[in-house]
Amino acid sequence: MISPNKPLALSEGQVDVWVAVSDRVARYKNDSLFEAMLGPRELEQYRSLQYPETRFDYLLSRALLRTVLAGYLDCDPGSLEFDRSEFGKPCLAGKSSPLCFNISLTEGLVLCAVSVGARVGADVEFHGHERSMLDVADQYFSALEIAELKRLPAARQRQGFFRYWTLKESLIKARGEGLSVPLDSFSFRTSGGAAKLVSYPEGFIEPDEAWDFRCFDFGEDYSAAVSLAAPIKSLRLMESIPLVASVAIEEPQMLCSHARQDALSAAF
Repeated sequence: MISPNKPLALSEGQVDVWVAVSDRVARYKNDSLFEAMLGPRELEQYRSLQYPETRFDYLLSRALLRTVLAGYLDCDPGSLEFDRSEFGKPCLAGKSSPLCFNISLTEGLVLCAVSVGARVGADVEFHGHERSMLDVADQYFSALEIAELKRLPAARQRQGFFRYWTLKESLIKARGEGLSVPLDSFSFRTSGGAAKLVSYPEGFIEPDEAWDFRCFDFGEDYSAAVSLAAPIKSLRLMESIPLVASVAIEEPQMLCSHARQDALSAAF
């Protein structure tokens, strides 16, 4: 278990990835405590959401972000203030810190990636909604990625699709410039949990940046990716129940399993 009483530390080239599973967090019924952390704009956004599940996932995303960042900055989660870049990427307001972060939420899962001194982006996607993946790929993937995806056995194409999708989204989010560059204008190749950017438009990458990427799956229904504007020297995965406890994730595939829940009962 990760101690909540000691400030968290990050070293250069380290990426910490924090995950919260909605149905596990919901059992603690901490909604009112989570709401108490939010700023006025967050509260307005939260109260405007119509569906209970969407409302809770949004609330959890803000609680996770605030408690995670407060752990590194050694401050009260409710004291943090946020701003946005001209393209809408969230950033800390009023604090001089080399801390970089990015958050992603999908149905039932929230993910937050944190680094120091290098831009970071993260994306997580739920597999559950049926759609024609190859039709979507034709619109947003490069010709190289589409060809690689079609070469995969049918049983692996779903995983392959979401790996490319989360990699592209995480890089776009890390760059923080929105969709100023189309998704089909750059290409990834993947091997296991690693990925390489193999083609991109001129000027897409700054000369002094050496981008690095990781992708992983949480159970059978979620895929995620992280992009860092520097070599990734280490990557830690943690599951968090905000305001309760956090534990290391040794096997990402086990995150959403019943066995994982049994193991967490003692820790949480």
